[in-house]
Amino acid sequence: KVAVDGVAQAQSTTTSGGSWTISSVTASSGQVITTWLDGVADASESTGVTKYDGTGNITGMVLNTNTLTVGSADNQSLTLTNVGAYPSASDEDVMPSWTSSTINVNGGGTYSDSTINVLASNTLTVGATETLTAHNTTITGTLVATTTATLNVSGHWTNNGTYTKGSETVTLNGTEAQTVAGSAASSFNSVTVSNTTATISISTNINIAGTLTVNASASVTPAAAVVINTAAAAGTITGSGTVNVTRTAATADYSSQYKFTTNTLTNLTVAYVGGAAQTVSALTYGNLTINSGYTATAAGAVTVGGTMTVGATSVYYTGGQNLTVATLSNSGNIQLQGNETTITITTMDTAKGTVTYIGNKDGVTDNLTIKDFGTNDYYDLILNSDSGYTADQFMMGANLNVLHDLTITRGN
Repeated sequence: KVAVDGVAQAQSTTTSGGSWTISSVTASSGQVITTWLDGVADASESTGVTKYDGTGNITGMVLNTNTLTVGSADNQSLTLTNVGAYPSASDEDVMPSWTSSTINVNGGGTYSDSTINVLASNTLTVGATETLTAHNTTITGTLVATTTATLNVSGHWTNNGTYTKGSETVTLNGTEAQTVAGSAASSFNSVTVSNTTATISISTNINIAGTLTVNASASVTPAAAVVINTAAAAGTITGSGTVNVTRTAATADYSSQYKFTTNTLTNLTVAYVGGAAQTVSALTYGNLTINSGYTATAAGAVTVGGTMTVGATSVYYTGGQNLTVATLSNSGNIQLQGNETTITITTMDTAKGTVTYIGNKDGVTDNLTIKDFGTNDYYDLILNSDSGYTADQFMMGANLNVLHDLTITRGN
């Protein structure tokens, strides 16, 4: 069926797939044309919206299952108001609802995997006081977010065209795994991640000029080659969720993958989970996790205000740099050289995990001090001066309490 500027027309057609035509519809230049499949179950609903350019026939409108398509072969520019010209309140089989300046793509039914798709060479503009709420958002043409527009995405964001930011916020708020993908890099103002069920996977570079907020129990996982803010550091990262560091190319650290001007990490967990050795950026972290199964080497002094977690088969190596930790949870191995100026762990994990002293690798036999962490110092303690260098001597500066195994492999 078809509506013109919000008025249903008598003309209609039938289709079982493939091309379709609705004939003898009268419209003037600039009027909004809405087409939809009528009398079908939610699982089969589809809607297309475009504008008439005043010349000839309209071609290239698309009706795909559970998809709201915007545009046609006439290459039109539409607003969110245009999309809401004939909403689900006018016919339940029309997909989007239009209420209080908000388009909800799922407004007309219950859909398992609905999508809004801005067709190639067409433009959809979301106004300053408007909200676009969708499951999947696919940009093949151009999507414009004007100043303080709001975009809510509970599924996948795919940009194969052009996304033009304003001072908007894009909220990823699904209850299933979500992706940010596409052949084009999306440049956002601000992004809020509030999906507490599954991680947000980012498979293409993105830019965030404003703020990336990762809410509690939410997480972000970029692909190893992905960089947030590719040109230069910009914006702010904050929140109380988890950001995963997957980068394994030089430099394989947080600061080379998350390039923000302001890193407010106080309540965030930064997790190094790359598929190879990584470098731990010299920062003050809220919570820090090493859980890659490889060695993560500190680039400089590291401070963890909350909990530092080292996963099983993972290694955190100080590289001789200072380490200050409030609480340690160690199921893996922490490697110290023994010459660090400051190793402070307020609450040591003496129920599990290994601490290994490997020496300072300077080719000279040095006397290095085994750190004293309090009443109970270590679970497993290994003294193993690196075999590639002259063995160092490890000295006790105080009585030490090793609760499980003490192993001396090299050094004394």
